[in-house]
Amino acid sequence: MISFRFHLISLVAVFLALGLGVLIGTTVINRGIVSQLESRTEDLSGQLDGVREEVADLQALRDLWTAFGLEAMGPLLDGRLAGSRVLVVVQDGTDDGSIDGLLASLRGAASTPEDVVGPIFLTGRLALRSDAERAELAAILGVSASEDVEVLRTQAADMLADRLAFGATGDRVLEELLTAGFLIDEGRRLEETDLGELGGPGQVVVAVAGGPAGSSLNPEAFLVPLVEELARDQVTVAAGEPVDGEEEEPPFVSVIRSDGDLASRVATQDNLDQMPGQIGMVVAIEDLLDGVAGHYGVKDGATRPFPEL
Repeated sequence: MISFRFHLISLVAVFLALGLGVLIGTTVINRGIVSQLESRTEDLSGQLDGVREEVADLQALRDLWTAFGLEAMGPLLDGRLAGSRVLVVVQDGTDDGSIDGLLASLRGAASTPEDVVGPIFLTGRLALRSDAERAELAAILGVSASEDVEVLRTQAADMLADRLAFGATGDRVLEELLTAGFLIDEGRRLEETDLGELGGPGQVVVAVAGGPAGSSLNPEAFLVPLVEELARDQVTVAAGEPVDGEEEEPPFVSVIRSDGDLASRVATQDNLDQMPGQIGMVVAIEDLLDGVAGHYGVKDGATRPFPEL
């Protein structure tokens, strides 16, 4: 007769065998998984090294072309805007790199760096979010503060455009907009005599918007009406923006390009954050002075990336 002790030992042996089997099987499976993971890690590491090498090569190539562009900029631009005085007007929040690159190109093309004035920034105060701002702008314009906000901004844009188109004719709208902080002079700090000489026939205006900072002032609220009025006043005016801006950035260049009449009188360049765009803007202005308005860059509405040299 088989004793209970024998049954107990048999059961223990069976469970022990099962446990050992599971342990051994798990170890084999785990080892297989570990081997696969190690293999994949080695592959990914190799791919990463390859990507790093490609990135290093691309960075070296970029640096080479940047250096070439800087060296070529002088001969390409020298004298193209000789005899012209250029004012740069910028929407608050615009990309700093675009502004700096544009100013360098314009100064390289002008007779002297002093022929490039600005940038003069349109500030967020022109959004007229408070009653005090609305009243202050109305006082400068000589109209009632009860006027609609859009009407006030449009009148301000028209008056500023006329001041830039025809020069100082007795009003002090430019000076008062600067004093009140609706405009900010970020250039060489124009003195009173410089402001008096700013504008008038032969003045070229370059309007720029777009960038990562954003602004409470939509370009369509002031900068676009300013460009429209400048064009009506027969001013040579060009508009530009960077390729890379903030997500869902308010339109600027696209608005100008979509207006057939305005597009026939204003040149545009939509990649001012890139060296080809900075050089292209100068050539576009040169063509505009000869009566040809072109649209260049990489966005919708551009006829080609770069003006013909």
